[in-house]
This record gives sequence, structure tokens and C-alpha cells, in this order.
Amino acid sequence: MTDAPETDETDLPKNEGLRSKVSPVQAAAALTILWALAFFIPILSQRISFENAAPPFFTILTLVLPILFIWLVAITTMAMRRLRAETRDLQRTIKEMHKTIEGELAAQAEERENWTFLQQEQLTKIRDITPGITVDQEPQVRRPFAPFEPRPDPEDVAQYGLPLAHPTPIETVPLTTTETVQALNFPNNSDDKEGLRLMRRASEDRNLALLMKTARQALTSLSQDGVFMDDLVPDAPQPQVWRRFAKGVRGPAIAALGGIRDRSAVALTKGRLKGDIEFRETAHNLLREFDRFVLEFEKIASDDDLLALGQTRSGRLFMLLGRCTGTFERTAAA
Repeated sequence: MTDAPETDETDLPKNEGLRSKVSPVQAAAALTILWALAFFIPILSQRISFENAAPPFFTILTLVLPILFIWLVAITTMAMRRLRAETRDLQRTIKEMHKTIEGELAAQAEERENWTFLQQEQLTKIRDITPGITVDQEPQVRRPFAPFEPRPDPEDVAQYGLPLAHPTPIETVPLTTTETVQALNFPNNSDDKEGLRLMRRASEDRNLALLMKTARQALTSLSQDGVFMDDLVPDAPQPQVWRRFAKGVRGPAIAALGGIRDRSAVALTKGRLKGDIEFRETAHNLLREFDRFVLEFEKIASDDDLLALGQTRSGRLFMLLGRCTGTFERTAAA
């Protein structure tokens, strides 16, 4: 059973070589000439009287029918040869497709392993940078206590001079514009004590804490695709572009905010936006929160602060997502 296919495959080139020497058309033409000679020679060599001759219809039918059969066989043979050739080409194409698919699957498996390793490494870095803070954890906002002023009791007037254990309000010092920009850049590593301190202080501001939480979620998702803000080199927008954006200007006037030119990062981010519903929602939340932040920050920020904002990790993330979603290309009416 196993030797039969090998015999057919080895004999196939020999048969094809023999068939290629004599085509069906040539064979049919030769047989037609032989049959015509075999038909007319006896008639011409004998003198047949018109009384003994067969009717013309039967004579023509006797001549034509074998010729039609010969050419029918020739046409059928040509069609079968063409069908066999197409079948062999199709089998060869299928084998090549199988080899190509196997190679692509092997490459995808290797690439998936590399991305998994990079993802685990990035998640480890994020845990080291932000100890005690998880992506899904709501930031703890510290609110000052309201001052409490009790009414003096007439019976306790004599003891009014004694100190009472009233809760003292907790005063929080707001971050400066420079410190706010540094907090939005996130700590570089677990040893960046200044960055960790500023991030903790930023978590005391409700709006800033929400912006940083959304940014951490987006950065974590993009890291799974190998997109890191430290690898991007944006075209820094001028301060007047940030100020126009804060005043509600949209369209080409603020197109410089989409200064991320890395094609690979843009393509991977667009793919994540199309295929990941949660990331798409996170991206829109980040754009909305960053819009609110810039609206207030621009009022107190200097030109240097706005230039530094575009170089932070949060600023680069905002510019990348805005470019991928077309935020900077829409007009104010849209």
C-alpha cells in the first residue's frame, strides 16, 4: 500500500515525457488521415456501378462518424491533461501555503513569548515604582476636618479654661506647578524618593489623583504591547499651543499637540484602541481628565512649566492618545 504512491510519482515524469512528444491533436489528425485513406482507397481501386453503390447519406455517415469519435477522444484527452496539470499546481500551492503558515505560526509563538517576557518585566517595574498602589485601587483623598466650636455649658464655666481635645484640622499645602509636572512624570524607579513623595502628595488632590490613576491604567495596557513613553521622542509643543488648547481652540491650530511621530507606537496604540474596549474607555477618560487639568493648570503655569508638561510620561501619553483618536484634528464645533 505504501509503495504504490511512490511508483506513481516516479513513473509520472516518464509518462509526461512520452505524452509531450505526441499531442492529442497530432494523434487525431494522423488517425483522421489514416481513416480517410482506408475509406477511399477501396472505393477508388474498385469500379463500383451506380446500381450497387450505397446511398450517399450512408456513405458520408460511415466516413464522418469515426472521425468525430477520434476528435472527441482527442478533446477529452486534452481536457484531462489540463485538469491534471491544474491539480498538480494546486497541490504544490497548498504545500507551499502549509509551509508558510507553519513558519508564521512559529514566528508568532516566538513573538508572543517575547511580549510576555516584556510585559512581566514592565509590570515588575511598575510595582517597584509605585509600592502600595495598584492600578484598580481608588486613591485615598485626605480631606481636612471642619473646625469644631462647642457651645460652653453654664455648669462648666468654671472649667472653661481647661484644654479640650478638639480635632485639629489637617492642612495640606498644594503642589507648586513644578512639583505638579514632576508628579505627572511618575517616579523613575523605586529609589526615586522625591518622585514617590510627589506622587503621594498628588494623590491628596482628587482631580490630579484621578488623572494619575487613569494614566497608570493606560500605561500598563500599552506596556503589554511594548509601547513605553520613555522610548518616544515627541516634538515639544510651544506654550502658546497649550494655552490655545486650554481656551477651547481645536483643529489645525493645536495640531502640534499630536507631536508623536513614532509609527510603530501609533500603529500599536490604534490596534489596542480598536480591539480592547476597556482600554478605549480608559483612553477617553484620560483625554477628558487631561483636558480638565490643562484648563486649570494653564492659568497658573509659566511657559517653562508648559514645555516641561509635554515631556512628562503623562503628557506624552496624552499626545499619543490624542493623535491616535484624532482629538487634535477636530474642530470646536465637532
